[in-house]
Amino acid sequence: EDLHKLSLDYGNEIFLSEQKEKSKPLFDYLVKIYNDTTAQYLYFHPEEVKKTIVNPGINAKNEKVNQTDKNGLKQGFWKKVYPSGLLAYEVHFKDDKPVGEMKRYHENGKLMALLQYDDNGEWAVAKHYNENADLIAEGKYHRKLKSGFWLYYMDGIKRMEENYEEGLKTGVSKSYFTNGKPAEEKHWEKDIENGVWRQYYL
Repeated sequence: EDLHKLSLDYGNEIFLSEQKEKSKPLFDYLVKIYNDTTAQYLYFHPEEVKKTIVNPGINAKNEKVNQTDKNGLKQGFWKKVYPSGLLAYEVHFKDDKPVGEMKRYHENGKLMALLQYDDNGEWAVAKHYNENADLIAEGKYHRKLKSGFWLYYMDGIKRMEENYEEGLKTGVSKSYFTNGKPAEEKHWEKDIENGVWRQYYL
């Protein structure tokens, strides 16, 4: 398993470099040895996209994807890929609602967002990342709308915190200097500034 992971990491480094074609034999061998159909492999074999589940990294398997039932509701595993063949997102649906883990990816292959939905597809704990895979925001969604407490980061440092109610800012929002000291404080009511606005010296 360690060798498998190291091989994937090594192949991905080559794939994301200017020598992408040199990674093709490696991913072909990984598929042959581990039956591991990665998004990178599908870049070189686009004819396989429609019949393969992509679970980048480890333990991918074959089954039907992007299925709807007789009522037109999404069911089971769904995925989309970029024109390059790299994975754009992957998620399971139940009665047209996402359940469990959902992953979205940047076009460079890095994770863009990781959402963990409840069994009803109503609530999701979310983390968002930039193209360098750095965490930039985390919080919760309710029916695709931000809800509750959210944190925002820059260069690994907390820079802002906000509160939401069904997608609208509410309560107090705070921003911070890079040294962690408060920079600004605002009060909100249904996405409209309402109340005290404080700014601080560094």
